[in-house]
Amino acid sequence: PHVSNGIGTKSIDDEGVETRKRNLIEKGIFKNTFSNLYDSYKEKSQSTGNGLRIGSPLGRSSEPIPISAPHNLRVDSGNRTQDEMIKNTKHGLLVGRLWYTYAINPIKGDFSCTARSGIKIIKNGEIKGPGKSVRIIHNLPTMLKNISEIGNNPRNVIQWASLPSIAPSIKVENISVNSI
Repeated sequence: PHVSNGIGTKSIDDEGVETRKRNLIEKGIFKNTFSNLYDSYKEKSQSTGNGLRIGSPLGRSSEPIPISAPHNLRVDSGNRTQDEMIKNTKHGLLVGRLWYTYAINPIKGDFSCTARSGIKIIKNGEIKGPGKSVRIIHNLPTMLKNISEIGNNPRNVIQWASLPSIAPSIKVENISVNSI
């Protein structure tokens, strides 16, 4: 919550609880959860300062019940440039933005999303042209295991009515896509 220039940076959450840094995953191991006042009451623990009210696409609202969520979901940077990652790709897609990401089976981590703008086809380490819209249906734990490279270009990821994120380019191997 205290990332400089982070879209979600704040000293208190939407329930008035002081925020603090919490690492969700460390060295590939799940370490922490986030909680709001309701979740912490149920678990007989203290709120982690992660109560977030997400309203309409126009901004936050006092109407919805707060959810437990990170203020700035940050993915640590790697050491590759995006150009190096492209050069190391024999056949792939460069996806600039994902839309409509939904959990299909939240227990197993299955999800679905759509890439429908800014798609580029990569062949033999070069961008060959624009690609068509695709649907990605995958499993989050498997996808995390298939990350082969992480870029050194962290940036604020602006998402429509969603959680503020800071992430670099990420190369994932063995993802199945379907044209739509």
